[in-house]
Amino acid sequence: MLAGPALSHVHRPVRRQIHRFLAALLFLTALTARSGEVLYNGIELPPEWPPTVDWETIKARRPLPTPPYLKRPPSVIPIDVGRQLFVDDFLVAQSTLKTRLVMFKGRYPFVNVETPRGELRAEILDDQDRPIPPFSKENCVPIKIDSTLAPLHWNGAADLRPLAGKKVRFQFHLRNGRLYSFWVSPDSSGASHGYIAAGGPGFTSNRDTAGRPNAYDADPAPWQDH
Repeated sequence: MLAGPALSHVHRPVRRQIHRFLAALLFLTALTARSGEVLYNGIELPPEWPPTVDWETIKARRPLPTPPYLKRPPSVIPIDVGRQLFVDDFLVAQSTLKTRLVMFKGRYPFVNVETPRGELRAEILDDQDRPIPPFSKENCVPIKIDSTLAPLHWNGAADLRPLAGKKVRFQFHLRNGRLYSFWVSPDSSGASHGYIAAGGPGFTSNRDTAGRPNAYDADPAPWQDH
């Protein structure tokens, strides 16, 4: 899972601060890597690593060189915490994100997404990376909105009940946006039943058991509005 249900409903400013903090930790971890090395999350380090910037460049506020992971991003980006941080902050033009094999018990897929000027589509793959009908990218109703609780719909499918308990991969196709988390809920309200850390409006405990009434059953058309 991307950021996981625990961050699914955290207010955007707080969540961005958390992501920046984690990105700093990831950067410090990468300091031990070798120049030119391709990290586990697909990021290629530049020939000079760690990068150095002279004081005159800093004072003049001259732009820094474009890093390799922006020039040549992987065609398919594995979803893990490290890669997601770079997707959030940099690789926002167009990215394909694929999970490892997962199993779930719920029926209703939701995403926490920020795509008011882009779109998000998803597909579900089998253990051979083949799209499972009708859960293809082409059948997915595109999401074009900023929402912490947006349902994923596919034309020809009422929900994910046929796939519950099976090993599948989720593959997300993101254009000009940010995908913070996704989850499959047992409730049409979208409640993730994950821990919500600092809490938030409408929650009655330290877990998300609320969601929004009939969130999945709503007309998918609003999720396409700009």
